[in-house]
Amino acid sequence: MSFYLCLYSFNLFAQDTLSTVIENHVISVKTQFIQIKDEFNYGLVFSGPNLVTGYSYTQTTSEDVLAYSPEIAFGGVFNKGAGFAWRFKPVDLYYGRNAGFFTIGLYLAADYQWQQYSELQGGRLYWFSAIEIGPRILLRVPYEKACFLISVSNSLTGLTSRPKPSTESYYYSFNLHEFISVAHQNLRHNSLGSFNRTKIGLELDYDTWSQFSLGYDFEYFFNDQLPSVSFLGHSINLNWKI
Repeated sequence: MSFYLCLYSFNLFAQDTLSTVIENHVISVKTQFIQIKDEFNYGLVFSGPNLVTGYSYTQTTSEDVLAYSPEIAFGGVFNKGAGFAWRFKPVDLYYGRNAGFFTIGLYLAADYQWQQYSELQGGRLYWFSAIEIGPRILLRVPYEKACFLISVSNSLTGLTSRPKPSTESYYYSFNLHEFISVAHQNLRHNSLGSFNRTKIGLELDYDTWSQFSLGYDFEYFFNDQLPSVSFLGHSINLNWKI
């Protein structure tokens, strides 16, 4: 979303900027390296590459920013054999108020992750789901024709879902209905201390009029709802403004 945020920072609009509404559509492709530690999977750390595709719609004025950014991802993870990881984030809504080069606001997200370790655990399905809310801060740093955008967010509270802490005896058929139904089982309210997700994003627009920009995302979360799980991700992003 840095393109139009940076335009306001450069004061490129006329005096009617206050009433100007700018809409932005961006397609993103991310190459991501992830690590997952799941106590239900013997506490082993599985790691591997992920491919993420996303779309972002941003509505910007001089006073505020509204953004919607869904994503979908798929990849492989490895340790004792190979596994698969899926991720679907149908909701990531953000509203923030501008304060100079800063935008400060709240995000609401629904994030679903599934893993399957066919060599180690056969047909069993593992998942972590979160419906969360928290603060997000954007910082714009313009320089000549370029602009640097920094995004920092941290979950505050939410509902999370994990498999039950018992011996898993059910073998899954991996159809769409099953993926959706398990993702909302055992929902529990969690907040700071028991569930935390931190995300830091960096984006470079080397030319604010260019259709392309490069970015980097860092993400870490943990959830102590037994069986506990933690996740670490690094991604390099290519963003295309359409």
